[in-house]
Amino acid sequence: MKKNKNQNVAALKAASFEYSKLFSKLGVTHFFSTRAGGVSDGLYSELNLGEYCGDNPDCVRVNRELVCSAVGAKRLFVPREIHESEICEIDSSFLSLSEIDVRERLLKYDALITNVKGICIGVTTADCVPLLLFDKENNAAAAVHAGWRGVVKEIATKTIRKMSERYGSVPSNIYAVTGPAIGADVFEVGDEVIAEFEKAFSVHEMEQIKYGYRNDKVTLNLQKSLEIQLVNCNIPPCNIETNINCTYSSTRYFSARRDGLKSGRAVSAIMLR
Repeated sequence: MKKNKNQNVAALKAASFEYSKLFSKLGVTHFFSTRAGGVSDGLYSELNLGEYCGDNPDCVRVNRELVCSAVGAKRLFVPREIHESEICEIDSSFLSLSEIDVRERLLKYDALITNVKGICIGVTTADCVPLLLFDKENNAAAAVHAGWRGVVKEIATKTIRKMSERYGSVPSNIYAVTGPAIGADVFEVGDEVIAEFEKAFSVHEMEQIKYGYRNDKVTLNLQKSLEIQLVNCNIPPCNIETNINCTYSSTRYFSARRDGLKSGRAVSAIMLR
């Protein structure tokens, strides 16, 4: 375990987080974490925030405490994503649960939604696309984990629908930003993945999603596929910001495809004020 807590909080504020220009302009508290500024070692170095990837639990706990201190959050909620399309609402009844029950409840979700101020909701990623949603009119938010399975299972669409049901959110009032994820030039997929995408997207849409070839395999633009779904949900294109940074190509980020599953995870999170 490296450094002390005060040093790491300062490091987080200085260099460890990346931000969306769109959300920053709106005054939305959010962040996309990188590898820098935490206390973990090896393939988890330094700011691993994933609890289920093999890191020392004490390091993960300290790293999460550092994040909460840096953003001024009372609590940070992150699910154990399972590449499905289930959504959990963080509301007053959820907040009344014990820590053990909270941990148990968060074992099977790929998206969190809330309208509670002062708590931070996020998702862990290490190549999949992190998506943050903000409803300015109803002061509601969501954090979504969108790997290729989540995309074809329409996790973003289902989350927007859930926000509409719970908070009265209207897509035209929702702002959406994505964080760093695996780039279109290196996201190689097999025929079975392409087949799933072809079921979920039109021929015209697939022309935009299929990017090229690498090692005799098709590469897909995961960010573009998510952007298409957001527009199809009637979120205005001007309300969408797509991140262009590639987790696989830059060691600034964690990448499970590059480093293996036993490596660190970033958190992308949003907090209502």
